Amino acid sequence: MTVSRVGDPPTSSPFRNRLLAIANRFGIKLIPLLPTQFKRVLSGGRAITIDGNILDASLQVMLASQRSMGIGGLVVNDDPIATRAVNGAMTRTLDQPEVRVGETRSVSIPGPAGTIGARHYRPLGASGSAPLLVFFHGGGFV
Repeated sequence: MTVSRVGDPPTSSPFRNRLLAIANRFGIKLIPLLPTQFKRVLSGGRAITIDGNILDASLQVMLASQRSMGIGGLVVNDDPIATRAVNGAMTRTLDQPEVRVGETRSVSIPGPAGTIGARHYRPLGASGSAPLLVFFHGGGFV
């Protein structure tokens, strides 16, 4: 078993902070296109490995960018309202078209310990059969 501890963020420098700001602004479109080693440099210079699992380099850059803005992870704190507000603000910086919801239904799906409540969102103007995308915890962190 290989274990690495995340620890404190590396010491900041103006150059590194500027690179992280650029990566944050164009992140969703740019980060997947960057070479893995460059992503590692942006996020502190090393891969994060826990129990033999290596954190994806793109996600590592996004988390480093959040950390540089004072956000310690995918969850702001124990307050879900604060977390949703920060995630919403970050999502709005992505410059993506708004997805209009045409229909929302509450559904129940079977689970190992009983039924699980879920929501089904259908896009505005959708008709007939359509593919289904399942989102788990965090509203998109699949």
